[in-house]
Amino acid sequence: LARLTLSYDFTFYATLEMALREEVPEFRRRSCGVNPLRRCRHCEENEALNRAADMAILSLWYKAADTIADGGFLGRCGGRLLRAMLRRQYRRVAEKTPTVDAVFAGEMGQSLVHSGFHGVLVGIEAAGDTTLDELCEPTAKMTAAMLSLLSEEPGERRVLERLGYLLGRYIYMADALDDWEKDKKHGDFNPFLQCEDEPEALKRHARASLLLTIGEMGAALDLLELRHFGPI
Repeated sequence: LARLTLSYDFTFYATLEMALREEVPEFRRRSCGVNPLRRCRHCEENEALNRAADMAILSLWYKAADTIADGGFLGRCGGRLLRAMLRRQYRRVAEKTPTVDAVFAGEMGQSLVHSGFHGVLVGIEAAGDTTLDELCEPTAKMTAAMLSLLSEEPGERRVLERLGYLLGRYIYMADALDDWEKDKKHGDFNPFLQCEDEPEALKRHARASLLLTIGEMGAALDLLELRHFGPI
């Protein structure tokens, strides 16, 4: 069941750490955990995968906390059940990575964590008069904290924190754009719906913001020595 919590976000997280390490990841053909009749290539257990699993536990723990705070009756029941199932693992991860847990706890005072790195700001959104930069900030800080764990070398760690910060911004904006039509239909908050611009002008503004963030992410990535998975 734990494998079903895997997301593209944490696949990227594990892949990035494996790309930075000298050890070559080992892959073997095994039966699929979900469909035993299908065989596929599995990455054998390693430190990068274990760290990604820890961060997934941390994200799920805080997602459950916000589901309890803001969900409906069934959502609150599900959130409490999930927290009960995760409690032992969460405590282990929080003890191992107290700095990242502290960042999550601090930012969760004003943010809602979706699966993976996603965040939608509740406290800041309620204030109404906010900028896109302010709305991206909690997700960006949480992602930066997670990527800072991938290296102990000070210079490389600073680059990873910068990459994580930009990645968090990208994820928040991309998530908001994915939900734009749905939020407009249901009257839910969306940062891109707060603009006075016409839809086409809004899309141009959003595209420019995303491309600028992607460009800066590329510049940060170029400063890292990727030993594996460079094309990916």
